[in-house]
Amino acid sequence: MTTTNQSGLTSLSQFTHWIEQTDHHATHRLNLIDRVNAALSEDSLATPEERISIASQLERWRYQLLNETRVNRDNSDTNESQGAKLLAEMDYCFQRLRSSDPTNVALRSPRSPHLAIRDDDVERQAVESLQCPSRRDGPTAIRNDDVERQAVESLQCPSRRDGPTVIRDDDVNSQAVESLQCPSRRDGPTAIRNDDVERQAVESLQCPSRRDGPTAIRNDDVNSQAVESLQCPSRRDGPTVIRDDDVNSQAVESLQCPSRRDGPTVIRDDDVERQAVERARTWIDRSFPLAELEASAKRLTDQRFMTCEAADNRAKRRMVLYAPIYVSSECVNHCTYCGFRYPMQINRTHLHLDQVLDQSQILRKRGFQHQLIVAGDYPSRTSTAYFCELIEALEGQGLEIGIEIAAQSTESYAAMVSAGATGVTLYQETYDESVYESVHIRGPKSSFAWRLEAPERAAEAGFSRVGLGILLGLADPAKDFLSLVRHGFYLQHRFPNLQLAFSFPRIHEAPNDFEIPHEISDDDLVRFYCVTRMLFPQSHLVLSTREAAELRARLAHLCITQMSAGSSTSPGGYTESKGDKTNETQPRCMGEQFPVTDERSVEEVTDWLEQDGFEVRWSF
Repeated sequence: MTTTNQSGLTSLSQFTHWIEQTDHHATHRLNLIDRVNAALSEDSLATPEERISIASQLERWRYQLLNETRVNRDNSDTNESQGAKLLAEMDYCFQRLRSSDPTNVALRSPRSPHLAIRDDDVERQAVESLQCPSRRDGPTAIRNDDVERQAVESLQCPSRRDGPTVIRDDDVNSQAVESLQCPSRRDGPTAIRNDDVERQAVESLQCPSRRDGPTAIRNDDVNSQAVESLQCPSRRDGPTVIRDDDVNSQAVESLQCPSRRDGPTVIRDDDVERQAVERARTWIDRSFPLAELEASAKRLTDQRFMTCEAADNRAKRRMVLYAPIYVSSECVNHCTYCGFRYPMQINRTHLHLDQVLDQSQILRKRGFQHQLIVAGDYPSRTSTAYFCELIEALEGQGLEIGIEIAAQSTESYAAMVSAGATGVTLYQETYDESVYESVHIRGPKSSFAWRLEAPERAAEAGFSRVGLGILLGLADPAKDFLSLVRHGFYLQHRFPNLQLAFSFPRIHEAPNDFEIPHEISDDDLVRFYCVTRMLFPQSHLVLSTREAAELRARLAHLCITQMSAGSSTSPGGYTESKGDKTNETQPRCMGEQFPVTDERSVEEVTDWLEQDGFEVRWSF
């Protein structure tokens, strides 16, 4: 954890020499460290507003460091190692600065989604090479110590005694290596799964009042249940066994101690998640029977989203309807696939408050209580103050407001929560960093790390719902999907009370000079949604009007719990209803972000849902 010495200096001060040697802005950086030290000292007179201002500057520096040195990638170089440690210390200081009581705050471990989304193939290859000593590129090619040290250095703060190293044990690791080097041992790789490790984790939580502590997360019990459920997707109690709410949250509640600074994240069961990801890898393969996945997804959705509160007192599945309000098509980003990208010669529109209220009123007359603010990224116009003004005005009318805008700072997200926003949707687009860089050429969105950590910043700022997703078609869909799954697990563990949602928009049309690299079939899309339901049974799965009515009907009956209707993807696109059943939006124009495929009116969509036995809800 972040410490202060007798002189009142935080651990950031230990990097003074390194900063002087490597940073052209060293004087400015060291001045900021002095301000951090002063704000976090026991006799500090800094106000909460001053601490938040310093925290924002520290956050900006952190992302500059991430972008400039790429310390988020594994590298044994000394400078990169120092940078990784500095990033961790920045994170701890940032948390303390934003706390109401910096001297007594429950610190989370440093942000590390870049590690969470990694494929374990590399680690698995390392294990396989250890199992076969005769391999020419065996253990020496990927020394276990190097791999583990890089992973730990990228995450931990060396001065943090209760950090990620709390259950790291050289004896345990050496036993694991020895067991792997001896393939004839009957307990082979299972030697890595060691009750000593779990017992140490339990003891480190120091919750003596819980007598049945260790048994609550017995690895054999949890893992065997998870494995059995994962091996049979059609089992009635199947994938639900690995629900975070059912298994992991019970473990957290039974073991955690409020004084433990890194809280529930310390008992994260990587084995269960790894098994879930591996099973997902099998399920998304086209050779796996889609009908089995559809049956499991439908059963799980029916179990968790049925209601008996309908007017006719019959059990019906809930379906939340929402509508996007596009408020600005102004954008400085050069995303090659997007209709709003900066070089596009389109009719740009930026709505003022009264125009947004007019659009919202039209949607409210159609029933929508949950409305989603959507905008391009033009910082001088789509500012924090602009969004807060819109959110506050709409929330003041009793509406439930979500945002789908550019990635924001923690401070900006916190301001929007204070204004009344409850949910944020932010798609990573692709988790393949090389592809991400190739399609996000210029603009604020070109920073992979800034966008990757945005859902975490939103959760830290107080948002209760966060929507994740990938833009299918940009990169290898299977790899992107598995990274999304890992990201979801990571956020669940860091924020146990966070409501996650998932969506899988496809590229159907794009600017003329963009060729879609990967075509995604309807069955592929259904497969991704069904597997997501099996891995995240409690989460909302969202479907927009990008897709055709027939496919939306198919997915609605399987696993979708939230969908848009009668949407417009251009600012000012809604018009007053004339009483017919056409989609009451402006005619298609050059100002759309993407074309709408399901052009049915709101009335037509609600009629269809109700006739098919759904209970339509207009808010959460």
